[in-house]
Amino acid sequence: DAPLPHAENLMISGDYRGARAVLGRSLRRNKDEARRHPEPLSELYRANALVASHLGYLDDYWRSTYSIQRTLDAGIPVEDHRHLQAKMEIAAMSARVRGLESGRIAYQEAAKAARRQGRMDIAGMAEVRSAMLVYKQSPSSGKAQLRKIMDEARGDPFVSIFAKAFYARMLLTDGRKEEADALLRETLPAGSRPVLIYSPPFELAEQELDGISKVPAGGADLASANILHRPSRNFEQMWIDVSFLVQPDGKVSDLDVVRSEKDIFWARPLLKSISGRRYSAFAGKLPYPKLERYTYTAAYDRLTGSRTAARSPTARVEYLDLMPPP
Repeated sequence: DAPLPHAENLMISGDYRGARAVLGRSLRRNKDEARRHPEPLSELYRANALVASHLGYLDDYWRSTYSIQRTLDAGIPVEDHRHLQAKMEIAAMSARVRGLESGRIAYQEAAKAARRQGRMDIAGMAEVRSAMLVYKQSPSSGKAQLRKIMDEARGDPFVSIFAKAFYARMLLTDGRKEEADALLRETLPAGSRPVLIYSPPFELAEQELDGISKVPAGGADLASANILHRPSRNFEQMWIDVSFLVQPDGKVSDLDVVRSEKDIFWARPLLKSISGRRYSAFAGKLPYPKLERYTYTAAYDRLTGSRTAARSPTARVEYLDLMPPP
């Protein structure tokens, strides 16, 4: 119980390596406790995966994410919603670390597992996210797949809303704002919390080279890497905490970098993208506050002919929501 909040505090304060050390010691002490304490141990692996991704240890991120499911399998033999959550996390991680096709296959596997449990809501979520990955590879195929899900989900309000929200994101990406707004008004009546619908893609500029590369955006995509080849850089402690308000109409205002470490040149295009986000409208007259952490990092790769790990020439931006749940 103690290492998790301690590691969280270290992470929030910017001591990523301290958080990793705390979690590593706890995992070494408790790694054999899967049968007796599957949920606490799975939470340790989940936290370790998060910290590893922000530091660029993608192999550890991969292993820890899979260890969440293995731990639950060992201690909870009958699959339930906890196993399905782990499968969804594996799919999201696979898309980011191993590529879109790997993520698509993992989401399809998660959908099959959900159907076996009769959890058609989770199966629908997995199918929709799979369609979004197809869309990134082939927009026409992704749209067709998502329209099919929308037609088949008419009897399931949850899946229907989820699919339509993603379809509205596609429309906004295509510049079809009026159609997207009409679909959102139909799909997402004003709730108590705003839901991110669209975030403009941004170009992450590098000081050392003139090259730039598109970064996909929206939801989990904000944590995705941008592909950017450049000379090696010290990525230690390069992060920002961004605060902003979501107005009742879904627009962003009062954007500010409230904390940061080192040079934040890399964040300027990101901040412009955040200011252009679209959230769903929500009930109430007061704006909704948001606080988010973004880390500029790069994966550690093994050098050819050496056991020494070095930073990859591929930079990435990792995301963490710092707002506590209501």
